Amino acid sequence: MRKLVSLAFVLVFTSGLLSTASTSQASTPQPTIISCINPSTHAQIILHSDVAACPASTFTTIWHLNQSDNSINSGANSLKIIVCTTKNSELTYQLIRTTCPKYQTTNFYSRSVAAPITQQIIRITPLGIDGALLTLAPPAKTDAPIAYYLIKNLTTGTVTGARTTGLTSLYVYKLKPSTKYSFQIIAVSLDGLSGYVATSSAVTTAEMPKAPTLTIAPASCSAGGACAVGDTGPGGGTVFYVSTVGFNCGPTNSSTGSPTGGLCHYLEVPANTWFNGSGDPFLRWAKSGFQNIDVPGLTNIGSLDAFDTNAVTVLQNPANPGAELGAGYANTLAIVAQQGSCVLASCAYAAGAAHAYAGNSLSDWYLPNPTELNQLLAWARGETRDLTQRAGPAASYVQGGFASANYLSSSAINSDYVWYQYSSPGGGLNEGVINGAAKNDAALKLRPIRAF
Repeated sequence: MRKLVSLAFVLVFTSGLLSTASTSQASTPQPTIISCINPSTHAQIILHSDVAACPASTFTTIWHLNQSDNSINSGANSLKIIVCTTKNSELTYQLIRTTCPKYQTTNFYSRSVAAPITQQIIRITPLGIDGALLTLAPPAKTDAPIAYYLIKNLTTGTVTGARTTGLTSLYVYKLKPSTKYSFQIIAVSLDGLSGYVATSSAVTTAEMPKAPTLTIAPASCSAGGACAVGDTGPGGGTVFYVSTVGFNCGPTNSSTGSPTGGLCHYLEVPANTWFNGSGDPFLRWAKSGFQNIDVPGLTNIGSLDAFDTNAVTVLQNPANPGAELGAGYANTLAIVAQQGSCVLASCAYAAGAAHAYAGNSLSDWYLPNPTELNQLLAWARGETRDLTQRAGPAASYVQGGFASANYLSSSAINSDYVWYQYSSPGGGLNEGVINGAAKNDAALKLRPIRAF
């Protein structure tokens, strides 16, 4: 390797190629000059005095001034160049030539030729999961400084080239996590490869970080998660009934009628300020002109008979689909289809007002049927009731802000009467009784609900 490099220099120096560099005092010989040699073209230039280092694509060489040609070493371990400078102090240039003309000053420079010596690897440090830092001892001073290093990965057998950072730090990348590595390095300069090979101790790269275990909190009831009685529902109301098995619901009272396309499992009710901010309103069941006629699509349920038997007749009775849990929405839509929709603040009838309410911008609120109303009023008393068992006999309401009054349902008895529930806690035998009221009766209150 050494002989090949030396031969290349001879070609450069004797070919007559000129290389120049400006200095502040070109006519005064410099004790030491630095030249940069292109390894591909063998072109050589003298480094400008105000430039710190040769370009990365070239090799650096250091030349020393000799007093005369006779003092230049000319053996196998040295090289020489002739540097021509102007005799005119106003001009600034230096030329590498084979001979200098009379109007230029001839200066003789030489340098030693020696393969580099690889520094010891003082330590090796892992850099995360895919890198390592090799810290080297300071390099020996030579006339052909080390240009770069060959790094052999002893674990994989691959060889890569790398320049140093400050001549004492080598970085190795593209390693694998949790893997043990050691390395050998060889120094490379213009004069060849180092005869000394430095071997590092072993180092193990860091373990690949494990993906964090994300604990995702279940969605709240209002955001579509599971609900319990008392939770705030998606409509901003309070959940008052929960069914684990689910029930038919929706506009057509079906098994796919819920907002998510399946059975419904919950009922929610708004606060008593839902209508005008001051409590549940008194409204007639039907507007004028519809108080003595049947509602198309709404099946009449039962008949007016003794108070004590109405619950058995009306509540969750398969013979009366319009009164089963979840059917109040379909009932309400049938009533609104007959009597027309309305703006909440000016609604004149119960089903229209219930459906006009839009808590949390939802449009599926409705007037409950007797089964749903019975569960609502039982919850208001703090009671838990079977779907066929009427609410009562609690002495007072404990939640929901209900008035001691009768509350309308969305189920009709016939063309003139509809079902309501007597809701005056502590009312004795009549407490919780489901009874009939005329469609034009203005003394009954209402509260909307929604199923989801």
